[in-house]
Amino acid sequence: MKPAVTSPLFLAAVLLTTALGGCGSPQKANIELRRQNADLQVEVTRLRALVGNDEASPIATTGTPTRPQLYVPSAIRLGRLTGISDGTLHVYACPVDAAGDALKWPGDFTITAFNLSQPTAGPIGSWRFTGPAAANAWRSGGLIFEYVLDCPLATNPATGAQITVRVDFQEPYLQQTLTAQTVVKP
Repeated sequence: MKPAVTSPLFLAAVLLTTALGGCGSPQKANIELRRQNADLQVEVTRLRALVGNDEASPIATTGTPTRPQLYVPSAIRLGRLTGISDGTLHVYACPVDAAGDALKWPGDFTITAFNLSQPTAGPIGSWRFTGPAAANAWRSGGLIFEYVLDCPLATNPATGAQITVRVDFQEPYLQQTLTAQTVVKP
């Protein structure tokens, strides 16, 4: 007797089972997967048309932003209340952007005062406000949106003297120094 594996009847049964097994209807999961794939292909085509590029590419960028597109300090403005009273030089300073709008921008202030009535005497004072001291000097509300920096003077300047106040603002991000200068009278 022949083994059952090689009998023609057994081979016909195997071929018939294999042929009928592949002819069934697709499963619901496969149908859903094909539909999602087609939807995604349509979406990819739409997005490529928006970009104007038929190749697969990363999202187009315009390069690094330029200064006019950012709100960054372009100058330092000294407030009209800057002056001397009670032996203290009060400096109202504010970084402003290219449009002249006030910015609360971190940085360090160096203030130097000169007495123009005595040009050979040198500075009458120099003060530095850094980190938290500068941050805590910010005032906003009413008509004031600026740093208020109080600089005690060793001696009160004579009445009628002209005091030149120079303010240097070092900002850490763009690593630039902005300078403003004004004359005040005690």
